[in-house]
Amino acid sequence: MKEQIELFTNSNSLPKIDLRVILPGSIRKTTLMELSSPEEKTLIEKYMSKIDPDTPFKFYDVCSKLFKDIAIVKRITKEILEDQKKHNVIYMELVTKLYEKKDAFKKEDFLLSILEELHKANESYDKFNSRLIISLDVRSDISEYEEILKIYNNIENKDLKKLIVGADYSGDVTSANFREKKYEDLIPIFEKFKKQGLGITLHYGQNPNYQVFPLNLFVPDRVSHCTFLKQGDINELINRNVHIEICPSYDFKVNKCIYYEEIGMKNFWKKKFKKESGEETEFRNISINSESRTLMITDISQEYYEIGIAFKMGINELKKIILNEIEYIFDKNDDLKNKLKEILNKFNI
Repeated sequence: MKEQIELFTNSNSLPKIDLRVILPGSIRKTTLMELSSPEEKTLIEKYMSKIDPDTPFKFYDVCSKLFKDIAIVKRITKEILEDQKKHNVIYMELVTKLYEKKDAFKKEDFLLSILEELHKANESYDKFNSRLIISLDVRSDISEYEEILKIYNNIENKDLKKLIVGADYSGDVTSANFREKKYEDLIPIFEKFKKQGLGITLHYGQNPNYQVFPLNLFVPDRVSHCTFLKQGDINELINRNVHIEICPSYDFKVNKCIYYEEIGMKNFWKKKFKKESGEETEFRNISINSESRTLMITDISQEYYEIGIAFKMGINELKKIILNEIEYIFDKNDDLKNKLKEILNKFNI
């Protein structure tokens, strides 16, 4: 019990990185209740009380209805950044679709309003950096991804534009529109985003009937979840040293795991593989993320604590995970990476 208390305390004070923070999934519960209609409140409570594989996407759809004007979008973003800062997050990547509201705002307005809040937080908070990943919803047509790329390219404010660091292909993989698309058809659009200097991340192995990704044609920078991957696909990710985004509470609750030891991380953590040099080593290329804090009733400090307990890590090993993780953030600025490492190295328990 003493070790658990120490881990919980240190997990809160540890400077952290969170590479997967879903905007509509991380709205403060109090804000959700304040802004929601009675019908929306009923749905929100329903989804939070019984989480199934399709629940997160239903939850996001309900929460996104609260984006009624730019003022609300800014408020929600600001509160998420405040909450992350309270948990000693030193770098985070916020993930969101580009929403639009008839007669209220266009996708461009939505995007710029979020970037403005990220910029303000980065300027105002000490030892805090936030970036944005644009979500490519699997339910959308490829033409919409092209539209998103055009919106990105048309941003004139360079200070805001540089805060966009990646594109994320994710969403409800049970949807018909996802099943009709093949990864081979998507690779050209991934390459277009990549050519702009953006990192590529995607959900992979979210359910038992997943579509195998052709890593021989395109290697994403990061993949998330990976719970149901077959051993051959796990080995290929490990051997290519692809970064794995672990979202502990999401994987635990969505997949009805009995213990946290059963989440997708078990497929990767410390598994043996050979480097190009032939040297055998342990795979440790993971990150720990909160993803949908409100839906999963968690926070990033809790996520680090759960991983520490489940995989028998002390705070120093969690610290090593973060130091390695810095190399895989989507912001390529070496000065930023060095500053993040400096903050971590100064942290002692």
